[in-house]
Amino acid sequence: MRGGGLKQSKSLKRSKQLAFLESLAKDLSVCQESYLSLKDFFNFISQTNPPHYIAFGALSGTDIARKGYSELVLALSQLSEDKPKCKYELLVFGSSDGTQIPDTKIHFLGCKYDDETLSLIYSASRIFIAPSLAENLSNTIMESLSCGTPVVAFDIGGNKDMITHKVNGYLAQDIDDLKRGIAWILELDSLRYQELCDNARKSVLQKFDARDVANSYVDTYKKMIASYKITLRGGGYRLNSCVFLQTHSYKITNFSHVLDSSSPATREFMGLSYAA
Repeated sequence: MRGGGLKQSKSLKRSKQLAFLESLAKDLSVCQESYLSLKDFFNFISQTNPPHYIAFGALSGTDIARKGYSELVLALSQLSEDKPKCKYELLVFGSSDGTQIPDTKIHFLGCKYDDETLSLIYSASRIFIAPSLAENLSNTIMESLSCGTPVVAFDIGGNKDMITHKVNGYLAQDIDDLKRGIAWILELDSLRYQELCDNARKSVLQKFDARDVANSYVDTYKKMIASYKITLRGGGYRLNSCVFLQTHSYKITNFSHVLDSSSPATREFMGLSYAA
C-alpha cells in the first residue's frame, strides 16, 4: 500500500503527518467465494484440542530478508528456551518451506490467495506476527486486525498507525522484545485476550473504513484549496485552481469513486476545486 504522495505535499509540510490509503485492504471478516479446496484446512483447524497457532505470512516471505522471517526464527527459538511450557504451532502462508525452528511445529501452507482461506488462517491464529524490517501500511497487518486477531510487529514505518501497543497488539523494539510480545499475548487470560481481539476489529473500522478515509481526503483538500487563495486588489480572492488541479486531480478521482458524487461533502469540495 502506498500513502506517501499526500504526506510529501509541500502544502502540508507543516501539517501533522497523514496516514491515508490510496488503496484499501479488503475486509476479510466478510468471506468471499473460495477458489481453493478447504477440506484439508478445515480438518486441520478442527482438532479436538488444538494448540495456539501463531501466523506469519508474506509472498515468498521466508526468502525475502526484509520480511523478517529470520528475526521471527530467532525470537521463537529464544521463546522455546525461555518458556518451554508456552506451547504453540506456527502457520506460514505465502511460502512452501523455510528454516525450521527447534521445538516448534511449523505448517507451511503455501500460497493462499482467496479471501476465505486467508480469513480462516487469521481467525484460527491467536497472534499474527509481522516482523518486517521495512514497512509502510501493511496489508497483512490490516487483514489480521480486520479478522479480530492481534498483531505483534516491530515499531517501524506505518505499523504504529495500525497497532496501538498493548491495546490491539504489541509493538516490539528489537528481537528480544518481539519474543516478549509473543509470550505476552500467548499468556493473556481469556478476558484480556478477548479485549485485544475486540480492539483489533474496532481499530480497523474506526481508522480505515473506505468512506471515512475518503471523507478525510475531502477535509484535507478543502484546507489545501484554502491555501491556494490569491488575494485581489480591492478585496476578494480567487483560487489558483490550475496549479492545484494539476498537482492533485488524480487523487480527486481516487475518492470520488468511494463517496457518493451527490453527497453534500463531495458537492462542496468539487465546487471549491473548480472555482475560478
